[in-house]
Amino acid sequence: MNREEFLRQFQEALEGKVTQQVINENTAYYRSYINSQVGSGKSEQQVLHELGDPRLLAKTIEESYRFSGGRQSTQGTYGGSYGSTADYREEAYGNDMQRTDRKVTTVPVWVVVVLGILLIVLVITIVFNVFMFFLPAILVGAVVMLAYRLIRSILK
Repeated sequence: MNREEFLRQFQEALEGKVTQQVINENTAYYRSYINSQVGSGKSEQQVLHELGDPRLLAKTIEESYRFSGGRQSTQGTYGGSYGSTADYREEAYGNDMQRTDRKVTTVPVWVVVVLGILLIVLVITIVFNVFMFFLPAILVGAVVMLAYRLIRSILK
């Protein structure tokens, strides 16, 4: 597949799903991106491979367009305004648009609360066990101290 075929498939995948302006903006963006990457020394095939399936890119833009309620500009994750999903992708993945495939998971609040309670119980249990370990020595020391004072007071 060459650059023109890539862009044609991309446009066809967006036809009827977003406005012509969105199609034109994103096509212009990807054309410019491919040209700049080829100009920086990458082969056209390498750049197209990195971009992936043009229909998948189009689907991403279509979903973003629908999510934004048909507005021309979509809001990025960090509050910035991006002209297209492609701009967001470049911002998020860097100029070479390579993903790192890291999976972000969130922990529900109830799990954090349960783990916090378990941690508190564990700390209390450890402190109690340490105290119980030294309790005989403490008691023996207290009895010896009392006996010493008692014997000392009797001998005076």
